[in-house]
Amino acid sequence: MITWITNVAINHTVLVYLAIFITTIFEGPIISVFSGIILKLGFVKLIPIVATVIIGDLIGDIIWYVLGHHFGIRFVHKYGKYFNLDEGHIKKVSKIFNLHKYKILLGSKLTSGLGFAPTILFLAGLSKVPFKKYFMTNLVGQVIWSSVLLSTGFFFSHLYGTLNNTFQKISLVSFTVIALILLVRYMTNKRDQLNDYLK
Repeated sequence: MITWITNVAINHTVLVYLAIFITTIFEGPIISVFSGIILKLGFVKLIPIVATVIIGDLIGDIIWYVLGHHFGIRFVHKYGKYFNLDEGHIKKVSKIFNLHKYKILLGSKLTSGLGFAPTILFLAGLSKVPFKKYFMTNLVGQVIWSSVLLSTGFFFSHLYGTLNNTFQKISLVSFTVIALILLVRYMTNKRDQLNDYLK
């Protein structure tokens, strides 16, 4: 199986970019880190993979904007439960959002929304934020965020490759897992605090 995946990556790079593009629309951060790893391994090229993850993630942002702009609360009533969209949360967040919309959009992009990214992106469309300003704000944040995530994957893969023994590699992986767990817990706590505020 590993050999087959490797052969596909080497001989069918277009399929690799296409797969990354599609999955980035739905799960940008994880795929961006993964893209950094395969960049280090030489399966993809720098400029194409950077463009792929940025464009894929921005397409996802545009989809949320369009849903909010054209379908509004009707979409929340019908499908909100599947995407963690709550009308009460949207109404409360909108009061803050309308005062600091571009700062919130940029902050959401740089933190993956702390679990509220769909709400914020949907709200931008619902609030009729001018699309050009919405897109440019997200583009700036996306370039920064994608660069950070790609670099994380790239340098982790590089560091892993420089280690000489199994113990060092296990230690690196363990440290990384612990750091990720702590980061997820921190973001979850922040999200819960925001949830409590919105109740």
